[in-house]
Amino acid sequence: MPSKTPEILSDEQRVTFTSIPDDLSERDLAYHYTLTDADLAIINRHRRPHNRLGFAVQLCVLRFPGRTIAEVEIPERVMSYIASQLQVRTEVFEEYGRRENTIFEHLDEIRQEFGYRNCGWHELRSLARALMPTAMESERSTPLVEAALEYLREQKIIAPGITSVERLVWAVQRQAEKRVHRLLTQPLTRDQKALLDGLLRNESGKGGKTKLAWLREPTDQASAKSLRKLLDRIEYLRRLWLPEITQRLHRTRVLQLARKGSRYQAQPLSKLKPEQRYSLLLAYLSELSQDLEVR
Repeated sequence: MPSKTPEILSDEQRVTFTSIPDDLSERDLAYHYTLTDADLAIINRHRRPHNRLGFAVQLCVLRFPGRTIAEVEIPERVMSYIASQLQVRTEVFEEYGRRENTIFEHLDEIRQEFGYRNCGWHELRSLARALMPTAMESERSTPLVEAALEYLREQKIIAPGITSVERLVWAVQRQAEKRVHRLLTQPLTRDQKALLDGLLRNESGKGGKTKLAWLREPTDQASAKSLRKLLDRIEYLRRLWLPEITQRLHRTRVLQLARKGSRYQAQPLSKLKPEQRYSLLLAYLSELSQDLEVR
C-alpha cells in the first residue's frame, strides 16, 4: 500500500543532504574533520593503521554529515585529510572492515566514548518539538529538513534514513498548520465567519460577482471615480471588523497564507475546510487592507 506521506525532497536533494560534498571548502574540511588531541588519544588505542583510520573515519562521518560509514561515500580529499592527521596512508583503508564485526565494535566504542546514540522514538519526539517553532514561522520544507539534520548532529543522534526525516518533517508541518489555523480563527465570532462566507457568494447587485472579486478589482488610473471605488473597498473592509492578526504568528507565515489566499477563486475557497478557508481569507484581507490604504 503506498505511503500517504508526500515526498518533500527530490532525489537530488536527498543525495545532497546525506553525502559529503566533493567541493567542500578548506574551511569546512577543517571544521568538520579536524581531530582533537582527545580524539587522537582514543583513536591511537587501536594498534593497526587500518583500524585507526577506519575508526577515525567512522567518528568523522558521524559528526558530518551525521551518518554511519556504511551510508556515506568518502571523497578522496576528506580521506587524505583524516589520514594525514594519523600519519597513515589512505590505501590502508581498503583493509578496514574485512572483519565485519570490527565496524560494529568500533561504532559501539564511539557511542560509549563520544556520547552518540541511535535515533529512537524518544529522540524523534524531541526532534519534533525542536522543529515546531521553525515550522510555525514558515511552511517551507527544505529549511526544516536542514534544521532537523543539524539538530541530530548537535545532539549526537545518529540520523535515521532521510525518508524517515522527511516523514517527521511532514508530520510537524501538518501539526504546525493546525496550530496556525487555530491561532487565526479562534477570535472569530459566528457573525464574522458568516461575513467571510458572504464574500464568496455571487451577488446580483454586483453583476453576478462575489464581494471577494469586487475587492480584488484593479485600481483604475487616478480619477475621482477610481478614488471613490478605492475608498468604498477600504470602508467595506473596515466594517467587517475582523480581528487583527495575532502577534504570536510570524510575519513570514502571514504573508505565505496571504499569497496562497490571493490565488484562490471564490468557489474553490468555499469548498475548503472552515479553519483553512477562514485562515486564508483573514491573512489575505489583512494584507489587502494594508495595500489599499497605502495607495
